[in-house]
Amino acid sequence: MLTIRQLTSQTGVSSKTLRYWESVGLLPRPGRNFNNYRLYKPNAGQRVTFIQKAKSLGFTLDEIRRLFDTAQRRGTTCSDVVKWTEENIQALEQQISLISKLRDTLMAYQKEWKKKLLCPPLTTSEVCCLIESLPLVPFKKGGDPHAPSRQSASRTVTRLPD
Repeated sequence: MLTIRQLTSQTGVSSKTLRYWESVGLLPRPGRNFNNYRLYKPNAGQRVTFIQKAKSLGFTLDEIRRLFDTAQRRGTTCSDVVKWTEENIQALEQQISLISKLRDTLMAYQKEWKKKLLCPPLTTSEVCCLIESLPLVPFKKGGDPHAPSRQSASRTVTRLPD
């Protein structure tokens, strides 16, 4: 059996993170010793390492928990992982396209703005003549049509089957 300190040393994951992962169901509730210290099973380190690896690929904690649940019900989840990667690669390609378009737009504006260098005197309601001189592009639902939202720019979440 491993104490939380030993598991932290073995995996490099903080005790706070281990307790959180336990609270959201990623780690089984450990037993307790006579001092009420957590006592993890010897294979807990393997599970923590799996969580770290899955997170490094972009899996959310919820998706990782579902992988554990699926593995417990029917064994291997490898086919789910392959499907998840296919869907996420497609989503990443879309995000790359959107970000490339935004970069091209910004580069074009920057080229024009460098020619201006100075703005004419601003009125009290103006902030920056460069931005204010841009045409107003109608927003699509959820944000700017040229830029991915913060959420989609950081990561698109594809749900794993329950």
